[in-house]
Amino acid sequence: MDAGSASGCRRKNGVAVMPDDWIIEERPESVPGCKVGGCDKSACNKRGWCWAHYQRWRKHGDPLGGGTPLGEALRFLQGTALTWQDREACLTWPYGQDGKGYGRVQIDGKQWVVSRYVCEKEHGPPPTAAHEAAHTCGKGHEGCINRWHMRWATPKENSADTFIHGTNNCGERHGNAKLTEGQAAAILALKDRVSHSEAARRFGVSKSNVHHIWKGRGWKHVTRPNGTGTVEETVKLIDELDDEFLATAGF
Repeated sequence: MDAGSASGCRRKNGVAVMPDDWIIEERPESVPGCKVGGCDKSACNKRGWCWAHYQRWRKHGDPLGGGTPLGEALRFLQGTALTWQDREACLTWPYGQDGKGYGRVQIDGKQWVVSRYVCEKEHGPPPTAAHEAAHTCGKGHEGCINRWHMRWATPKENSADTFIHGTNNCGERHGNAKLTEGQAAAILALKDRVSHSEAARRFGVSKSNVHHIWKGRGWKHVTRPNGTGTVEETVKLIDELDDEFLATAGF
């Protein structure tokens, strides 16, 4: 079977030809609507279906196959999500999601992020347009829409939550990270004790990496031990360093 046959189209001289039951002649001024209940699109073939329902029939053997029944997502949202009583377990959105894992739904012609819609119904409008629907469970990216897990938070507050939940990609969680948090803290503790070159050589990073850590531009969540950087604390962090390097650092 060639590509044309697989798609339902015949080929003539290398050109795709529409299937026999597809209307290709000029349509009358008044085109009947799709026979599928609730569909307001125009019928486009002899079976009386619109293009979308025709394609579902061809793929699934049913013009309603392969998709969410009309209104089901909205019924789940209003009948289940907005009345959910379990304060602990996550309630996962079982329908369409965006590329980040957050549920999406269309309500009165407007596309909503489901968690934001639920948060607004539960807590009222956001204090500002910049506020985000934050999740106390840290699983918004997994589709959680439990109303008890929602609160309005500023972008900064929501970002801070990712550290609490361990869902951020900061520091060693970043795919391109060359250091562990312990090593970054050790480099920070060595500030004013060794040169950029010496610290960079020992940890296998560039001098600019060391410079950014010392200036607070990189690994911002890592701090000097107790803010003091004492010899004992530093040695504990970098106990893998050889005696020669420790001597160079003045320990």
